[in-house]
Amino acid sequence: MDKRKITSDGNTANTKKKRLVITLEQKFDVIERHERGHSNSKIGRDIGMPESTVRNIIKHAGEIKKKGKVASTFCGLQTTTRNRSITMIEMERLLAVWIEDCNKKCIPLTRAAIQTKASSLFKAVKENGNEMESEETFAASVGWFNRFKNRLQLHNAKITREAASADKDTTVWKHILPHSANSNFESFPPQKQTVIEEITNIGRKLGFDELENGDAQELLISHSEELTDNDLHLEQQVFEEANNDLKESDNMQMKEFTLKEFEDLFRAAEVMKQKIMNADPNVSRSIQIRQNVDRALCIYQHMYEDLKKKTVQPTLLKYIKQE
Repeated sequence: MDKRKITSDGNTANTKKKRLVITLEQKFDVIERHERGHSNSKIGRDIGMPESTVRNIIKHAGEIKKKGKVASTFCGLQTTTRNRSITMIEMERLLAVWIEDCNKKCIPLTRAAIQTKASSLFKAVKENGNEMESEETFAASVGWFNRFKNRLQLHNAKITREAASADKDTTVWKHILPHSANSNFESFPPQKQTVIEEITNIGRKLGFDELENGDAQELLISHSEELTDNDLHLEQQVFEEANNDLKESDNMQMKEFTLKEFEDLFRAAEVMKQKIMNADPNVSRSIQIRQNVDRALCIYQHMYEDLKKKTVQPTLLKYIKQE
């Protein structure tokens, strides 16, 4: 039977069902409502979601919370509209760290280089994680790259276009960084050698009497190299340990943020962002700084929303009991 819809002009049109898109934030809302004792049917009615979808979210609550923990450091990952695995989310988090590090070190990046790094990180995260038995695959396609770029707002990242040929690539590198294009590199150019000597002299004046030129040279080389998968894996371990330390300190710490303190903080941030817009003649730069401020405050925003919910709930219960 032909399920295509007949339009008023006699033509047929496809009646493809629109895919329901659910963000991590919406899933957390469902889980929190369920934990407060709301029934599945009530949750579905309140937020306009099919009850079967609500049941499915609650069934996978543990996995969703793990995804939220991994995504908490990047706002672009928190609002993802696809049901992706923890491996994918963690891979993208580490990839974003790698891209940021390359930009800080002025290491040029191409789309192909990012796709290759993504594939390498996916394999490493999958082997080191709890989803080793999973049959999930990752192709690092152009479509994935564009979605990743949009999620993490990488429009301002220094991603260069691929050169038309290997010869052109080599020529460009020889002009930008001659020693990087030379596999037999043995020493820095004269101007960098002068910088190394200055660093060594400053270090000795600060009390590092045993500092040699070779130490400063090694430091400069290390800061011009991109992070390896092992470096990022260590970063992942440090991140997890820091999260655990923060949890322990939060449990031990008596004083906590109040709603008023959060609101004062957000107001101060808005004032600062407005001053940046008014003072900086470079519009593109000021917008980028405003976005960085928003990303930095993203965790505080989630803490504020959680605190508001916890504050409102006891007040409502108290009011209902009085009635």
